[in-house]
This record gives sequence, structure tokens and C-alpha cells, in this order.
Amino acid sequence: KSETILPKLETSAEKRIKNLENFQALCSKFNFLKHKSDDLNAYLVGRDGLKETLIIENTDGKTFEMSNSRIIEKILLIAQEELYNLLDCSEKEVLKFQI
Repeated sequence: KSETILPKLETSAEKRIKNLENFQALCSKFNFLKHKSDDLNAYLVGRDGLKETLIIENTDGKTFEMSNSRIIEKILLIAQEELYNLLDCSEKEVLKFQI
């Protein structure tokens, strides 16, 4: 004869604590993106477009390097736009979240 085991029901307190943990994770993501966005904006404001080098490195340590300022500017603008989009979505998640 098999017995049916019912899952333990979460209490309101347990659910709220879990929601708080989820909210903190969302806030951490937002703060990380905001910091990166601020760093990129500071770089863009301070750049002169001369003597720049972009280095991309993968986890194996292989690198790709370029010094063409026009290409670097396009890459930075794409990165800025993507960061703004991610930041906007993250902010909306934080604002609509309910604990």
C-alpha cells in the first residue's frame, strides 16, 4: 500500500522571506548593471578617440586587439545601448516586484 506524501505548504512568512531573497537578487543585478553603465558613461565622456586600444580576452586567455578608433566608438555605442536596455528591464523588474 503506497502512501501519498503531500508537499509541505509554505507559510506566509516563508513565502515573504523567499520573495525578499528574490528581490535582493533583482536589486543586486540592477546595481551591477547601473555600476557598469556608469563606468562606461564615464569612459565615453573622458575619451578623446586617440590612442585607444580594445582588447577582448576569452576564458582560454586568447586575445583579440584593435586600435581603430572608429570601430571602437561603434562598439562602445552598441555596448552603451545594450546596457541601457538591460538596465531599463532590470529597473522595471525591481519596480513591479512584490514581496
